[in-house]
Amino acid sequence: MANFMSVKFWNFAKKLLVEPFEETESVDINDDEFILQALLEAKEDWLAARSYFENVVDPDLIDHAIYTIEAAERKYMYLLKQAKNRGLVFREVIHSLD
Repeated sequence: MANFMSVKFWNFAKKLLVEPFEETESVDINDDEFILQALLEAKEDWLAARSYFENVVDPDLIDHAIYTIEAAERKYMYLLKQAKNRGLVFREVIHSLD
């Protein structure tokens, strides 16, 4: 179980810390489809952060898990606000995080 959590943690950390800096295609930030896709990905990241927090067993990682949840939540809320301002929000995106 500890090894599984370690792998899950490092994959999650890579997604947060490395992938945003990898070279990607240039994307028009004004593209509505891009905003909605980013919003859905942010929601998935938030759910993953919550799952990580619920499963972390090392006391030294609890603070990290909390900060990860807060960062993911803020990103999701920012993108949700941007989408709402553009009139782009659809039912699947705004469902509460159960």
